[in-house]
Amino acid sequence: MKLFKRFRDGLFNPYNVNNYIDDKKGFTVIFFFILVILMVLPSAISTIASPIVDYEDKAYLRETFYHDEAEVPFYINSNILFNTNRDNNFVYKKEIGNSTLIIMKANDDVTTYARYSTIIEFSRTGVFIHQFGIRRLLCSYKDYFEFSNMKFSDAYNNDGEFWQNIFSIIDKEVPKQEVLYKTMNIVLVFIATAFSLALWSLIFSVFNKSTSTKKMSFGKFWQLMIYLITPYAVLYTMSKMFGLNLLYYIGLGWTIVNIFRFSRKVVIIKGDDNDEL
Repeated sequence: MKLFKRFRDGLFNPYNVNNYIDDKKGFTVIFFFILVILMVLPSAISTIASPIVDYEDKAYLRETFYHDEAEVPFYINSNILFNTNRDNNFVYKKEIGNSTLIIMKANDDVTTYARYSTIIEFSRTGVFIHQFGIRRLLCSYKDYFEFSNMKFSDAYNNDGEFWQNIFSIIDKEVPKQEVLYKTMNIVLVFIATAFSLALWSLIFSVFNKSTSTKKMSFGKFWQLMIYLITPYAVLYTMSKMFGLNLLYYIGLGWTIVNIFRFSRKVVIIKGDDNDEL
């Protein structure tokens, strides 16, 4: 009930937020993370419900290599990746979309590219994935018979058997990686959302504390801002659910109006002026 009252007043009765000046910091932190969970919910549901690789992704991958400028100069023999031109220092790079990079190299040197969120690395003896700042082995070539005598130049030639083998490996690997991949994505979104919401509340506190007539410590003022950014959190969530960016800006404007009304008109009626958050 206490959480609901603060949720309601943060939305519709900013004057009443003044009554929560004596709230314990731990209680406000709980309220803050409830808002974060609310904001993350649409992305989490979408991440869980969406396949990591679907039919369109496979078609796009096939078309990308088919329309490449040249053949991929690598092949696998006896579970080892070789460069066709015997150049072990050559690194083949192929961008897939804006966030994924495929690289191939006939050595075990560790190479990374910061601008990509996902890197698929075909190394000397296996396939590695770079995600979330971590490089880990997906599989060794010896793990799948489909890798046997594979010629990556067949991708350029749009060879049906080649792609059948590649997609067979993908279909087997995806279920193994799905839980970790989706969990890490949700965790990162949660952290980013929490940071963003905390930053917004801090910005609102800085700009409004200097113009406020209330005698209150900055920490306590910031604590009350957590309740007042409820409209932003709610409308942000709705904008993600319905795909309407306008709702995001409405929520931002609603929050600004509520904070302005609170900081200009409400008179402190209780609380310790020296209390620090």
